[in-house]
Amino acid sequence: MKFPFTPEGSGTIKRGFDFLKNNGLGNVISNVKYKMSGSNTAYNNWYKSVHEADEEELAVQKKHSFAYEPFISIIVPVYMTPEFYLRSMIESVQAQTYEKWQLCIVDVSQADMDDGVDEMRFTAYERTYSMETEKIVAQYANLDNRISYKLLEHDMGTSENANVAIRMAVGDYVTVIGQNDLIAEDALYHVAGAINEKRYDVVYSDEDRVSTDGTKHQDPIFKPDFSIDLLRSLNYMQHLFVVKRVIAMECGGFRTGYEGAWLYDFILRCCERAKSIKHIPRVLYHWRVDGKTTEDADRREVINETGRKAVSSHIKRCQYYATVAKTEIEGMYKVSYETPGNPLVSIVIPGEASPELMEKCLKPLYEFSRYSNFELIIIDCYGDNQEMIKFYQRIQRKRRNIRVIAKTEFKTLGEVRNYGAGLANGDYILFLDGCTQLIEPTSIRAMLGFCMRDDVGIAGATLYNDNSTINSAGFIIGMNGVADSIHAGTKKGEPGYLMYNRANNNCSAVSASCMMVKKNIFKQLKGFSTEYLSNLADIDFCLRCRDSNYLIVSVGDASWYIHPAGKDLVAFLADMPADKLERKLRSEKNIFRNLWSEIIENGDPYYNVNYVREGNPFSLKKE
Repeated sequence: MKFPFTPEGSGTIKRGFDFLKNNGLGNVISNVKYKMSGSNTAYNNWYKSVHEADEEELAVQKKHSFAYEPFISIIVPVYMTPEFYLRSMIESVQAQTYEKWQLCIVDVSQADMDDGVDEMRFTAYERTYSMETEKIVAQYANLDNRISYKLLEHDMGTSENANVAIRMAVGDYVTVIGQNDLIAEDALYHVAGAINEKRYDVVYSDEDRVSTDGTKHQDPIFKPDFSIDLLRSLNYMQHLFVVKRVIAMECGGFRTGYEGAWLYDFILRCCERAKSIKHIPRVLYHWRVDGKTTEDADRREVINETGRKAVSSHIKRCQYYATVAKTEIEGMYKVSYETPGNPLVSIVIPGEASPELMEKCLKPLYEFSRYSNFELIIIDCYGDNQEMIKFYQRIQRKRRNIRVIAKTEFKTLGEVRNYGAGLANGDYILFLDGCTQLIEPTSIRAMLGFCMRDDVGIAGATLYNDNSTINSAGFIIGMNGVADSIHAGTKKGEPGYLMYNRANNNCSAVSASCMMVKKNIFKQLKGFSTEYLSNLADIDFCLRCRDSNYLIVSVGDASWYIHPAGKDLVAFLADMPADKLERKLRSEKNIFRNLWSEIIENGDPYYNVNYVREGNPFSLKKE
């Protein structure tokens, strides 16, 4: 099934009501340190300088008229919200520079107080305080007819309570915010601006956390543009998530049975129907730090399982054969796609000049891998290396389905790989370097499962250096010149930025040192460009694949070591003096910049524009 998306750029909410943050990145961020240069103090200053609109900007926004003025309904279920938080939330909506909004508040503070069952459940304080929310909201609603309020007699659970609010909504678009949280004064202005670019079905923004008093900002979440495979791994979208009301209603609103992960379930269902999704790379939503309560271990496990259920339900609706499992990180899930028919995979390897390296590469494929339906095509470019000739003769006698072709007239790795692909019998081609070594036995099956999806063109893996740090888990286009590796240097098993390196996710390019591609797509794209000596050929191929509307996936559970090569095959094939080779490689970068100037200038869609383009990835831009 091709995902219908056009890329653009407990039953109760009482006692510890944390209806938006019980699952997904909220738990991940609070429990696992993530890597981003700069302290929270530095970020607070950066936010106020870069993203917080000043009075002059706000004044201009208030006077601005959009050609299309979408009406936006904001849904907020509340329960005995502390007065300061409740007032701050309402006033952050009223402060919007864009005025076409409706605030729909549903209140269960007094629900079931007088149901005649176990009246000792509620203290005198709770009985008194439960009426405060109604009084506070009434003060605002009496002065602002854009505020709609409903006091519920019965607590029907978070999902059904929120459904009452969504039925109150009359807007063209709807969004949900937490009872303790805030939105930036220009949040709806930027949403309306995005919708005026195109009538997007879904719009979402970046977010951060704000201190108890609402003055200090910390822990930003700078998101990529829409990444369906990352969304299936964790709820990275969260807030501010704005969707056309007609889509929200068509998908059934909020579903019962997903308490703790009901917003995640809702986002997945909306994105299934959305044909256009827009990411606003600006912090427009602020979670209040102590708005999150501490759940006991049993409760967290229930929430974590509900999140898994939401992803599993989504996978079934998309008609994929796959399993969804929890990981050691709460709120992060592993989707493993089945490989019906276990099709033949042709593994194409440019041969190394070292028998030891080649043995490390080949032996695990036969003795360790859990996928066995493959053939090996090794291209020996070194010709008269007698040691390698004897090695290849030996392994062909010992192992099945190995073909070694001695051919020496190639000038680039692209030529070598294209030639090997032309000999492939399988419908899927796995390009491997001879200096790689399988780590995870399910790697080939995991990559194949992704590659068999209609919407995926290429599946990549994580390559680790000998010291178990990441060599490459994909590339950021335009980083440090033309492209640079994602998560390079991160230790194996450690979290990179927001754990994206631990999750399946989409990216713009992966390395051909370990890359699986459908053979028909490879033929359609006419293989790797033979103009490049460097790995720019890999990146160019991936970008052409993306231009053909196929996804590139970096598969979190597919992993290989990439050892230092015994001989520089690129230099060997080029067969030119070192100074001439260096000039050639510099020239290639200029050719690549010209050819792919749009993505280099506008930025990689999977790398947030608020990060630097030069230096360490995931570091904040200078003010």
